[in-house]
Amino acid sequence: MSDERFADTLLVLVEKYGLNKTKDLNIHLSIDELASYTCTSKSYMKKIITEFTHRGLISFSSGNIKILNLPLLRNTAMLNSKLTIH
Repeated sequence: MSDERFADTLLVLVEKYGLNKTKDLNIHLSIDELASYTCTSKSYMKKIITEFTHRGLISFSSGNIKILNLPLLRNTAMLNSKLTIH
């Protein structure tokens, strides 16, 4: 479920800060900050970022997050809302 929570967090950040022309979030965040926002550990956040990178959702480098596949990111976040509705 942390994957969905991270996807949802990224969508909130996209909505709040926007993306530049190269699809980078207009905010730099450390792994520690992302872990805090999603209530996960730093080590687990690293695993989630690696998974999202391998799935082609994002790229992450030195606090810079590039959104590579916004529709798939939205689908991933929707899994969280579907699980919490019941």
